[in-house]
Amino acid sequence: DIGYGDIGRASPYVIDKIISYGRKGGIVTLSMHPGNPFTGGDAWDVKRKSLKSLLVPGTEANTRWITVLDNISEVLEKFHRAGIVVLWRPFHEMNGNWFWWGFNPSRGVEAEEFIKLWSHMHEYLTRVKGLDNLLWVYSPNCRMYDDIPVLPVNTYYPGDYFVDIVGLDCYTDDI
Repeated sequence: DIGYGDIGRASPYVIDKIISYGRKGGIVTLSMHPGNPFTGGDAWDVKRKSLKSLLVPGTEANTRWITVLDNISEVLEKFHRAGIVVLWRPFHEMNGNWFWWGFNPSRGVEAEEFIKLWSHMHEYLTRVKGLDNLLWVYSPNCRMYDDIPVLPVNTYYPGDYFVDIVGLDCYTDDI
């Protein structure tokens, strides 16, 4: 995971271990839990404005968001230079309401906004930063937790152009 708190500042030791593992034929997958670019809080700080406001150049949230993407790309670039393909799993469990990028019951589904944010990240990392070693993994949550709402798994699907693999996050043994 590149992103509990100081995103992109992964330990060189850990990066070297992952690269070594990848060079031996291991499958490398990375997730992210970026802090909330609206508030400066952590990934579980769900206070935010519209997701599309992150994409408005010059706003404080946009500046923070681009910094997050630049920090992520610094780490992912190391794998690119090493020839390591990465299963890249950003924004997982977006159909639940426990991360700032996820479903917000007070605002409705916001699928279009999430899709714009996903496609922006895809464009930024692949075209702007040249990271063609990423396989993009769409990973919604598979079910409802007690009384916490979870939307259908395809609600936020950004489309085949932006997704290479679909996988579910399931924290259960009864499916």
